[in-house]
Amino acid sequence: MSQATDDLETRVLSALSTAGTANFGASQQGSAGSGAFIGLYTAAPSDAGGGTELTGGGYTRMQASFGSVTSGAISTNADAQFPAADSSWGTITHAGLFNAATGGQLLAYGALNTPSAIDQGDIFKIPVGGFTVSMD
Repeated sequence: MSQATDDLETRVLSALSTAGTANFGASQQGSAGSGAFIGLYTAAPSDAGGGTELTGGGYTRMQASFGSVTSGAISTNADAQFPAADSSWGTITHAGLFNAATGGQLLAYGALNTPSAIDQGDIFKIPVGGFTVSMD
């Protein structure tokens, strides 16, 4: 089995951070996309998608802002604050990164360190550095 080089990791993660295009030729780093968006789940997604993403109650995916690739990882460099819940959202267990604000494809996902119950009026926030995608 082979392993990705630091150069490949940087190209892929740089493209992922904006849902852009990775370029694998020469020194080109690819092109930025229109943005990557964080979505919230009450049941785990898988590599094939699935899971139970929130809907209704004032929920919307939030655009993610990432810093530069460092040691094979990208992390959010700004808070991702979701709107106040209009109704109970249930218990958030996972977050995912999408290539669109609605619809689109799930690109990466992971479990929260601590599941969080969101009731009407609550605001869910992923702090700076709280969403990391890594390759190694």
